[in-house]
Amino acid sequence: MGGDKRKKRPFEEPSEQILINLRIKSQDGTVLYYTVKPTSSMKTLFKSYAKKKQIMDYKTIRFLYNGERLSSRKTVNQDGTTVHFKVKDSIVMKDIFNSYTRKKQMIDYRIFRFFIHGKRLSSRKTVNEDRP
Repeated sequence: MGGDKRKKRPFEEPSEQILINLRIKSQDGTVLYYTVKPTSSMKTLFKSYAKKKQIMDYKTIRFLYNGERLSSRKTVNQDGTTVHFKVKDSIVMKDIFNSYTRKKQMIDYRIFRFFIHGKRLSSRKTVNEDRP
């Protein structure tokens, strides 16, 4: 009985080298600094901020980025921006994933999951093969 010899998927591996430095400025002018993983939930960040500011409930304050309200249901790196690519039908999705992570200044595409219409995209398939 050799046990479970399955390899971990790349996005499940711990990655201490990928961190985001955040600076949060409140209305009273004070600044708090955080270092978080891209996969951290905004809710965790909101709760930490509220605790440091001695606010009973994080839901009583609003967090904005470039004038847009941030949702506590998202992760830190879900910024709501759209990136467009012009590609041939025969290009492998891995190449698009790599281009996306370069544009977003991230290290490796394998720590993320890419979806279209709720269906996960495979990095090995071409654009034509992965259409929903």
